[in-house]
Amino acid sequence: RSSGAFGFEIRPVYLFDDLVEFALNLPLEFKVQNKQVTKRILRDAFKPELKKLGLDW
Repeated sequence: RSSGAFGFEIRPVYLFDDLVEFALNLPLEFKVQNKQVTKRILRDAFKPELKKLGLDW
């Protein structure tokens, strides 16, 4: 809301149509395997980069 007052357009990062469609079609076991680990697919995809930064999740 406040962004519109200053001429900025804010778009949620994860709401691209293709990404939403992909996420909705993932098997349930990819989405809910361990409730303690959030964003599992993103963490797995970026594991090498996270390790370089010292973020070993």
